[in-house]
Amino acid sequence: MILAKQLFEYHEWATKKLLFYIEENCPQAFNQQIESVFKSIKETAEHLYIVDVLWFDRIQGKETSNTDITFNSADEAKGKINELHRNMTLYLKGEDISRIVTYKNSSGDTFENTLEDICTHLANHGTYHRGNITAMLWSMGHKSIATDYVYFLREIKNHKA
Repeated sequence: MILAKQLFEYHEWATKKLLFYIEENCPQAFNQQIESVFKSIKETAEHLYIVDVLWFDRIQGKETSNTDITFNSADEAKGKINELHRNMTLYLKGEDISRIVTYKNSSGDTFENTLEDICTHLANHGTYHRGNITAMLWSMGHKSIATDYVYFLREIKNHKA
């Protein structure tokens, strides 16, 4: 498996794992207001979803979809994000990772990146915001879970055994 595609699968795994943890252990924390990068875990999850939709549209050569989304619960966020990530993973399986993607940013400037660069970016972006969510949970008095890349590698290795 090419590393960038595996990094995207890691992004999918870690986001799902963290949202499942919140849903099962502290669902009230999802909507709780907090002083942080975003005002709540909910807003952070919405941001992750919106950015993933934006990049998925870009790699497919589409105009940006309507990214106006509101999640009411961790369960709802997990469902929508899982659906999006399933579609993205299926799409990526058939793609050449070295393919150049030409897109416009939010200011209308044109850029080019390889699909590999974009997958790596999405994994990195997701890791940053999952870290925000973990910090939010701790500041609310909740624990979190480990979603580091090495845990993903251990889990997929065990599933292949």
